[in-house]
Amino acid sequence: MSRFVLSKLLQDPPLAEQRIPELRKKALKGGMVTVPTQLILLVLRVGQAAVLGRLLTPGDFGLIAMVTAVTSIIFMFRDLGLPMAAIRDPKITPAQINSLFWINVAAAFVIGGIIAALSPLVAAYYGDPRLTMVTVALGGICVLGALGGQSIAMLQRKMQFFRLGCAEVGSTAMGIAVAILMAVNGAEYWALVAMQAVTMLSQAVIASLCAWWFPSLPRIAEGTKKLLALGGHLSLSEFAYVLSRNSVGLLLGRFAGAEALGFYSKARQLLMLPIHQVNFPIQKVALPALSQLQDDPTSFRKAYYRLVGTIEMLSAPMVAILIISAPDIIRVILGDQWDQAARVFRVLAVASFGMQSTLTTYWVLVALGMGSRQSKWSLIHSVIVVIAVACGLPWGVMGVATTYTCAMWLLRIPQLAWAFRETPVSVSGFFASTWTSLTIGVTMMLAMLLQKIFLPLEPMLQSYELTGGQLSLISIIVSCSVGCGTALVMIAAWPAARIPMNNLWDLLMHSIRARQGVEGGDRGDQLSD
Repeated sequence: MSRFVLSKLLQDPPLAEQRIPELRKKALKGGMVTVPTQLILLVLRVGQAAVLGRLLTPGDFGLIAMVTAVTSIIFMFRDLGLPMAAIRDPKITPAQINSLFWINVAAAFVIGGIIAALSPLVAAYYGDPRLTMVTVALGGICVLGALGGQSIAMLQRKMQFFRLGCAEVGSTAMGIAVAILMAVNGAEYWALVAMQAVTMLSQAVIASLCAWWFPSLPRIAEGTKKLLALGGHLSLSEFAYVLSRNSVGLLLGRFAGAEALGFYSKARQLLMLPIHQVNFPIQKVALPALSQLQDDPTSFRKAYYRLVGTIEMLSAPMVAILIISAPDIIRVILGDQWDQAARVFRVLAVASFGMQSTLTTYWVLVALGMGSRQSKWSLIHSVIVVIAVACGLPWGVMGVATTYTCAMWLLRIPQLAWAFRETPVSVSGFFASTWTSLTIGVTMMLAMLLQKIFLPLEPMLQSYELTGGQLSLISIIVSCSVGCGTALVMIAAWPAARIPMNNLWDLLMHSIRARQGVEGGDRGDQLSD
């Protein structure tokens, strides 16, 4: 997805001529690899949700969500933001990478110990003694995650996306396989703990082998302090973000119980699966590339606007379909026991409409080295979201989902204004790049809603004696057809909507040519690793 945008922007002056071929080729290959990688991960994770959703209960998922609501907040200090700081710095030395690895590991041991020490308090807070050992186990997983941090950052910084994809797909598949095997044998919520542990460990091993990097003896290299400063700001920013997100688990789990939290967490997890498949592939290519354009405001601005336009054209129609088809999607993937999660899924999908492009403010601030500004906004954002979640508690899980969604919408304009101040990009340029895609998404929702109101499928198909799952699957297909048809008509009739679509079409064509050793008509321009 981002490959086409970056291959175009890297042809624009005044970027140094000697940097163009290497960056252009790596950006091209990044798009070729990350798109199929994310599709494979999407299939694996949807399959995992479908299988484990039937083998385990909402209470099992809620139990793990209770603990992760606490541990995820502390986990943010596991790597101190150092992998992202390493990605941002193209001139980092091997000695500095080794120093960051050992700092990561030391921090992870400390954090894991703190989590284990807090395990009795976590169990007492929720009133469930089972959580003691679960918390201890998740504290140990913290250390496993730190082992692969620098290897993954090295692969991403060098834009070696095929190897990074192997690490992600391989570790995810191993974790899911172990979880399903344990769930079949009655391990209940421990299957979910094992899935995280196996995924983290296998990712660290595969990433280290793919990067062919292994740590030497611990030592602090010159220049590490600068990376620690940036990493500290990014870690604080991530901590604040995770605190706001996990406030739902802390409050809802405490006052509504494991089952209610299980419905909420599963709905959010399922919603994020397809959305992340749009954001993550672009971010993997965009962040290192934008970092290398930080001294060229013109190219930086062009790159960012094109990235934002592309990500919104992909995400807005998808979220529109998720909002309208929420009950059918939940029933098809998870089964009838999860029907209560459908309403939560729909409300959270409303919060996600247009959110993926808004989240790219993080790219701008990290690429430009403005970690302090990012951390300050994250703290403000966190406080407002926690207040909103607390206000929704009297109305249960739906009240929390609704107040959370309202907070997300109210914070969008302030977030853009805060992030873009004194940078090459602007709020007006942001909306100029995304408004056509958002308009298409809204129109798709209206068309699908009208179809459900005036042409309902149930009366037409009642004579076929279909099950609820079969009827829901047909409903999803019809809604997608109506929505996509509406989008195609708008694109054909509206010239402005064809700009991001032309980018996506060129993406496909350039990817096909690249596989044949052709890029932009130059048959001698082979891709580098």
